[in-house]
Amino acid sequence: MPTQAYLADVSSPENRASIFSFWGGTAWIAVAVGPIISAQLIKLSPTGNLLNVYYASFAVNIFLFIVYAFIMPESLSEDNKHANQVRWDEGREKSTGHPVIMYLRDLVSPLSVVLPRPREDGRRGLDWNMTYMIMAYSGLVVVFGGTVYIVQLMQAEFGWDSVQVRTIVSDVMHSANLP
Repeated sequence: MPTQAYLADVSSPENRASIFSFWGGTAWIAVAVGPIISAQLIKLSPTGNLLNVYYASFAVNIFLFIVYAFIMPESLSEDNKHANQVRWDEGREKSTGHPVIMYLRDLVSPLSVVLPRPREDGRRGLDWNMTYMIMAYSGLVVVFGGTVYIVQLMQAEFGWDSVQVRTIVSDVMHSANLP
């Protein structure tokens, strides 16, 4: 994710874990508070128009785009950017083959970080930690993707409106973050 890459670039190795923990905590707070805000936007609408939530989300995303594109400083120094460009150009010069194959290889090559690697501690076998982490994260994404269908089931089965569903989702997300 771009945010995590930026945080890794601008943080020292000593502080990186606490910065990522803080970022993760604020992201989960946003997940818990977001449904409350959207429920209030729906309640404040004289017609109960659901589009108010999307208009507000669009405005926030436009604001964030402006901040990221024009206000936040570049995380890499000019020297690092130049060194990265030189490495990229050298790799491209050594590459041979059909341009489509080269494009596909370049597209998926960053995913090689999730493959098991030889252990750095001298023990036999492979280090599967990154592979397991990606598998767990993929499972989490699948579960969250199914949430839409659960919400639709709640609306159909119990006759809940959007405000009630958002309140329940917010309560569940909030309780998931309690110690």
